[in-house]
Amino acid sequence: MFSQHAVKREHDAAPEVVRHSRYPARLSMYDAAPALEVSIEEFETFALDRLQVLRTIEDAQLRAKNDDDARRRIGEALDKLLPLHTNRSRLPARQLMGERRKDHVSHFILRLAFSRSEDLRAWFLRYECALLKHRFRAADAAERHELLREARL
Repeated sequence: MFSQHAVKREHDAAPEVVRHSRYPARLSMYDAAPALEVSIEEFETFALDRLQVLRTIEDAQLRAKNDDDARRRIGEALDKLLPLHTNRSRLPARQLMGERRKDHVSHFILRLAFSRSEDLRAWFLRYECALLKHRFRAADAAERHELLREARL
C-alpha cells in the first residue's frame, strides 16, 4: 500500500530536486570547476571513462560508414561509460546527480590532463566539442533552451 505511492512521489519529486541542485541541467558548458572532494578511485574511473568516450568519438569520426553509424557508436559508448539522463527520466534524483557529477568532474580532470601542450589542448577541445554537439542534437527543445540560457547565448 505504501510502496506504490511512495515510489511515485519520489520520482515525481526528482525533477524538482534536480532543478535546485548543483547540476540543474543535463547539458553543461563547464564554466566552473567542481568544488568537491573526489576519491582517488573515482578520479581514475571518471578520467578513464571520459577518455574512452572521447576516443570513441575520434574513432567514429574517422572510421564510421556514415553519420548514423557514428551517432550509434558514440551513443553506445555514452550509455555504457558516461550516461546522462534527462530530468524527466524515471530515475531517482540521487542517480541523476551522480551521473552529472561524474560528467562534470571528468571534464575538468581531462581538461587539466590535456593542458600540457597545444596539441593536447587542441585534441581535447575538438572531441569535447563533438561530444557537446552529439548531446545537443539528442536533447529536446527545453534542454537546448536551458543550455543556451545558462551560457547566456
